Order: sequence, then structure tokens, then C-alpha cells
Amino acid sequence: MTDTGEKTYKREVAGAMLVFLFTLFIWGIQAPETKAIQVAEFLALPIFGFAYGAWAIDAVQKRGFM
Repeated sequence: MTDTGEKTYKREVAGAMLVFLFTLFIWGIQAPETKAIQVAEFLALPIFGFAYGAWAIDAVQKRGFM
């Protein structure tokens, strides 16, 4: 395993982005007159893509492939 000892915050940032996205969805449901749902739908693919990528890279690094 190639552990350099330095901390990366990929998973933490991905988690914070997912919390932000879910907050937008909840806000859009609670206040339907806002554009929060449209913004959340627009941001869903990039945020989920970043989150999946962050966790996938972390898993690959922990297995020692990188």
C-alpha cells in the first residue's frame, strides 16, 4: 500500500456537496415558489459524479492500485 501520509479531503468535500444538494431539494419542496428544485436538478449530475469519483478514487488507493 502506498500511503504518503498526507490527508486529502475528497470524501469530506463530496459529503458536504451531497448535503448541500439535499438541502436544495428540501428547500425546493418546502418553498415551491423558489427555483431551488431547478437549481438542484441542474447540479445533481455534477455533484453525484464528483462524489462517486471521490469515493472510487479513495477505494482504488486503499487497495493499492495507485
